[in-house]
Amino acid sequence: MKVKFKFILLVSFSVLCMIVMFITSNTSSQRQDVKPLLKKYVTLTPNTLPDIQFLYDSNLVTTQQPYDFLEFFIRKSGHVLEYMILTFVLLMMLPYTKIKLWLRILIAFIGSFLFASTDEYHQTYVDGRTGHFIDVYTFDTAGIIFGIIIYLLIQSVKRTHR
Repeated sequence: MKVKFKFILLVSFSVLCMIVMFITSNTSSQRQDVKPLLKKYVTLTPNTLPDIQFLYDSNLVTTQQPYDFLEFFIRKSGHVLEYMILTFVLLMMLPYTKIKLWLRILIAFIGSFLFASTDEYHQTYVDGRTGHFIDVYTFDTAGIIFGIIIYLLIQSVKRTHR
């Protein structure tokens, strides 16, 4: 595959990722509610899970409400996954620019972090959604870091197999 075509393909995929992320963040929480699906296939009681509770942006997350508890982790896993993919794709795209590795990592980190920040801000204007910057510096940043780690691991394996 020619270098220019690969670059265009990766740029297109990164833009597509951001469009999908923007569209899903533009959907109300009620439409994204997975609790009815969980209740349909999984039977839980307040005693099913170990007693865990914590505050997340002034909201209590507790196993005493097991479906809410599970949905919290499903949603936050989505944050990690989407920013891991976005960062990885950005890192795959940047070698075609001939920028040094450390600077590519910095650009991908800042780009993903800024997109996460603007996406959370955007959610403050969506009915039924609340933008929480805590999502950016916890779960989104974890996804960004995982994307960087996966990229570096793949590059390391490629170098050892040359």
